Amino acid sequence: MSTQKVLLKARQHVQSGQYDAAIKLYRGLLRLTPKQPVVNGLLGALLIQIGRPQEAVKPLEIAFALAPENPENWVRLLVAHHRGGDIHRARELLEQGAQLGVPEDKLGVYRKDLSEPPETAIKSVSKLIETGNRITAEIAVRMMVADYPESPIVKELLARVMAMETTNDT
Repeated sequence: MSTQKVLLKARQHVQSGQYDAAIKLYRGLLRLTPKQPVVNGLLGALLIQIGRPQEAVKPLEIAFALAPENPENWVRLLVAHHRGGDIHRARELLEQGAQLGVPEDKLGVYRKDLSEPPETAIKSVSKLIETGNRITAEIAVRMMVADYPESPIVKELLARVMAMETTNDT
């Protein structure tokens, strides 16, 4: 089967919600041609879409290295690092954005996104607070403070943790 037919089949799988089948097709293509920026980019985008940003980093790093002129590779990689918890690498990529010709208005949007923790991290800490796991919640929030010192959301989470009574984590 030709590469185009495999990509079309993968797209159909994605559209029908058969993500594992699409991932298998993308990875099959990459076994044949690992330095394929389009396929690496599509695989990374899908992994982000289904909530696996840390897995998305490797193929997106390859796509970005091979085709840095493609702004989608840069955006996807920045998002994967941010959602995967590597805020420092995401901020490094943001600084490269101007050199890549990303318009200032878009850079501003990404700067704003990187000033707040990912929604999944906020939900995780909120759950720790709600379940009374003060020590674990405090550790998690203090780590967030290190990455997002100006974030109103993080400050509010810290205040909630500090208002909790000390209990033993279970």
